[in-house]
Amino acid sequence: HEDFFVALERAGVRLAPLVSDDLPRIEGASLRWPVVIEYPEEDVPNDYYKDADTDGLVADWLLELFPEDAPPPWDDGRRYHAANLALYVQVPYAPSLFRTAEAYADFRIRRTTRSPDASDRPTYLELSPAATFRDLVTHPKFALTGPLRVELRPQDSPEHRAWRDRLSRDHAIIPVLEPRR
Repeated sequence: HEDFFVALERAGVRLAPLVSDDLPRIEGASLRWPVVIEYPEEDVPNDYYKDADTDGLVADWLLELFPEDAPPPWDDGRRYHAANLALYVQVPYAPSLFRTAEAYADFRIRRTTRSPDASDRPTYLELSPAATFRDLVTHPKFALTGPLRVELRPQDSPEHRAWRDRLSRDHAIIPVLEPRR
């Protein structure tokens, strides 16, 4: 496991208490990430990708997953296409961050539970299509807890606008690579 921690440190990734054993794997000098795609506005199962390229552009990844000529079979309204998707990753609560295997082992030995309190509110990183997964996992607010869990929301949906407006009022959306205007 020491190699794993060294690779994360070299990549600039912070490690929080893990909620899953499904972790990035080392391939040569790079890390390959497991990704769970969630569709919070749809009643469909999540998609799982075991091996996302850390340096691939989010835009290229979206074009591969949602080609214009082949929408997902469950997308009757054709809302899920690369140009219409907003991507979010919830920032995990991370009371402790670990840079070494020893620090993580110490945490596991003395693990404590934490009760949520009323002041807790979710915070999300919003991924720009021009970002890479490396931009996400090295963002100062991101901490690795397991697979990347990415929420996809159609930008033009009323549900997305209401959800985004509510979080924006609380300053709970942080852009990863702000789009140039």
